[in-house]
Amino acid sequence: MSRRKKEQSQTQKIKEAVTLTGALFHKELHIEMVSNKEALIDGCKGIVEYNENIIRLNIPEGQIQFRGRGLEIACMSEESMIVRGYIMGLEFCH
Repeated sequence: MSRRKKEQSQTQKIKEAVTLTGALFHKELHIEMVSNKEALIDGCKGIVEYNENIIRLNIPEGQIQFRGRGLEIACMSEESMIVRGYIMGLEFCH
């Protein structure tokens, strides 16, 4: 690999790291999906609605709603949680 390509690759990695770090430090919403079976949500502010078909959460920009079957909050901390089940839809509400 040429020196220029290595530098571009390193620059890209730094930009990605700064973007992710900025999101986490500024308490912005971060969602990671594992297929349609699990979602990791970081930056949520509380639960608005919770049943086996809908999980609606407060987020900095409004609310986010997961629709599906057999939904559950598998793990929860102060500003993060894991939603598991058969996720059929994801909607952002302002």
